[in-house]
Amino acid sequence: MTPDSTGTRNCTQCGAVLGAGARFCIDCGAETETDTRSASVRLQEDLGSDYEVLGELGHGGFAVVYLVSARQPQRYLAIKVMRQELMQSKSIVHRFRREISYASKLRHPNIVPVIFSKERADLVYYAMPRVQGKTLSKRLQRDGAFSVRDTISILKQLAEALGYAHDHDVIHRDVKPSNAILKKEGIVRILDFGVAKGLSRKGSNLTASGELLGSPEYMSPEQCAGDLQVDSRTDIYSWGVVAFELLAGRPPFLGRSVTDLLYKHMAQSPEDVREYRDETPMPLANIVSRCLEKEPSKRFQSMAEAVEQLSKCEVTAI
Repeated sequence: MTPDSTGTRNCTQCGAVLGAGARFCIDCGAETETDTRSASVRLQEDLGSDYEVLGELGHGGFAVVYLVSARQPQRYLAIKVMRQELMQSKSIVHRFRREISYASKLRHPNIVPVIFSKERADLVYYAMPRVQGKTLSKRLQRDGAFSVRDTISILKQLAEALGYAHDHDVIHRDVKPSNAILKKEGIVRILDFGVAKGLSRKGSNLTASGELLGSPEYMSPEQCAGDLQVDSRTDIYSWGVVAFELLAGRPPFLGRSVTDLLYKHMAQSPEDVREYRDETPMPLANIVSRCLEKEPSKRFQSMAEAVEQLSKCEVTAI
């Protein structure tokens, strides 16, 4: 069964069209031929001799990221490959394609770009430049809270990147420390648009009703409530949660369960960040508090507003 360019195949028994990753023919029930080789081997074969798969960089529930050396031009890439066992799920494949589509639209110095992508039967992936550095979450785990000066610099870069994405009709919806890499030079880059959403004038949403997307510690109240019409202000709330954590060394809400966390985001007022970091300048604490407002209308209405207020804090940063 040879796949065509769309990733589909034909059953050798009855000729029916098979979806990528299908193990059995839905018409006659015949078992299909499956590629049992590892994803790294299949990726190496697909990339060809101009690339070398060096090993695994990380993995999650939907994909595995491999470190790849490219010869022309000479550089290192991080290639994200969708897990083969999930290829039978049309919704998950669609979500991965959407991630590629949204990330490919964005070209900003603080966003990790998509260099190329490819899809065939049992293999969907996209390539990004390998960014040297540690995620903000790993830095927090290792060193604790950031200095006020470093926090302002990081927040400004994140805000400018998210504002750019919003201007290009993309909401990230999963802003959190583990989705931002800090390089040695102090440059921050956002990655992982896996649950991103497209903005439109009609407010349409590609997400199925009732599906919870995002990370509970960083989700806005409207995300926690399952609102299908969230807009860019959900990222502003999550950005405020990250700001709180960078200053305090912990997020504003901790919970015994996902349900507990969701309830706190929707109903409980956060403490003032100065309760954990008393040297936080009042203007910066006010920015954090405004971002964490339950009602979207009470937050900053754009990342540009947040950047403007942050710029005023830089003069007095410690």
